[in-house]
Amino acid sequence: MVVDMALFTLGASQATEATTPIDAMPPTYLYIASAALKHLRNIANRECSEWLQSSESVIKASLDKYLERWSLEDESMKST
Repeated sequence: MVVDMALFTLGASQATEATTPIDAMPPTYLYIASAALKHLRNIANRECSEWLQSSESVIKASLDKYLERWSLEDESMKST
């Protein structure tokens, strides 16, 4: 579900939309995406699954876009 949300935020908005996808995300998205990313990074046997790496990169890109859009820093990501 978090990957779907991340893909939504990375999607291009239609010319007819008043709100861009990143602007439609609730403030809790930062927490949800950060928790999902932390969970993915803590999974054992990461090398056995391509979807883990793909999911991680999508969520990370989405978080970066969200943080940039709202001029925020994610304290939980500073150690990574």
